[in-house]
Amino acid sequence: MNKQSQSKLNAVFNQLQVVRKAQNQARLELEKLEDLVREINQTMKEEDTSHQSERMPLSSFNEYEFKVYPIGKGRQVYRHIAISGDHTLDDLCEIIIESFNFIDEHLYEFCMDNRIYSRNSYQSNPESDGPSTRIQIDRLGLCQGQKFLLHYDFGDDWRFAITVLKITKSTHSVEPDILKSVGYLVQYPDYEDEWDEE
Repeated sequence: MNKQSQSKLNAVFNQLQVVRKAQNQARLELEKLEDLVREINQTMKEEDTSHQSERMPLSSFNEYEFKVYPIGKGRQVYRHIAISGDHTLDDLCEIIIESFNFIDEHLYEFCMDNRIYSRNSYQSNPESDGPSTRIQIDRLGLCQGQKFLLHYDFGDDWRFAITVLKITKSTHSVEPDILKSVGYLVQYPDYEDEWDEE
C-alpha cells in the first residue's frame, strides 16, 4: 500500500472514529431525554392521582341538613336546607339566597369561625390562591352541631348563621333543597318603603 492510499485509509478511519464518538454522545443524550420523559410522565401520573383523591367517590357522599337564619332578625325567620357533600359552597349560597328570595348578584364569604373578613373563610372572589367557595362541602370536615356564617353582600352585610343539624351517609347525589321555610325576609326594605309611600 502506497503512502497516498495509507493516508486516505487513515482519514477514513479518523472520520469513522468521529462518527462513532458522535453516535455514542447522541445515544447518551437520547438516554437522558428518555429518562426526563419518564420522570415527567411519572410526575403527571402522581399529580393526576392526587387530584383524583381530592374528588369524593360516589360511595362516600354525605348529605347535610342545615338550619339557616338571618342574624339580627330574630329566630322567627329561618330555613332548613338539604344538600349533598359533592356540592360546593357556591351551591349552598345559591340555595340559601333562593330560599329567602334574595337576588344573587353580590360577593360573599363563608366564615368558618363566625367572624366576617377573617382568615378562616372561603371567598367567592378570593385573591390569588386564597380559599375559594368552589370547594366541595364534604371537604370542609363539618360535624353535627357545628356553626358557621354566610356573609352576603359586603355593602349591606347580610349575615346568615348556619348550624349543621344532621349529617347522613348517601350513595347518590341529590340537588339542593329547601326542607322548611318559616317567616320572610326583605332584601331591600328601604326600597319597599319608598314604593309604599308613593
